Parts: sequence; structure tokens; C-alpha cells
Amino acid sequence: MPKPLTRIFAQRVREAALAKGYSINRLADFAGLSRGFVSEMLREQKVPSLDTVERIAAALDVEPWRLLRDERPPGTKTGG
Repeated sequence: MPKPLTRIFAQRVREAALAKGYSINRLADFAGLSRGFVSEMLREQKVPSLDTVERIAAALDVEPWRLLRDERPPGTKTGG
């Protein structure tokens, strides 16, 4: 079962990629990662390293912390 931070990261990356109109292939290319890895990461099957978080954030033109921040009100649990 994915950890809450893994789930939050995958969700934030999906949202940011969608906002930029990026496909998995495009995001992978811009981040210098394989399509398979990005796909597994977005399905919460792989946990990215901090270096990978930074590469994805750069590809999406966002600060890395924004991809890790939980925007829900305090006391609310992640779904799953």
C-alpha cells in the first residue's frame, strides 16, 4: 500500500502535468526519465528519490516542495 506522501506526490505531479498539457511521454522526456518509471510513479508503484523529485519539478517548472505538500485541511486523512 502506498504511503501518504507517495500518493500526494503522484497526485500533485498529475495535476501539474495536466495543467501544462504534458503527457507521460513528454514529462518523462523533459525530466530525463523513462516513460515506464514515470508511469509506475504516477500509479504509486515506484517511490522517487529526492533527485528525481527535483528533476520532475524542474520539468514541470514548479518548486519541488509544491509536489510534496498536502493541501488538505489539518486532520483530514488521505484517501485509499
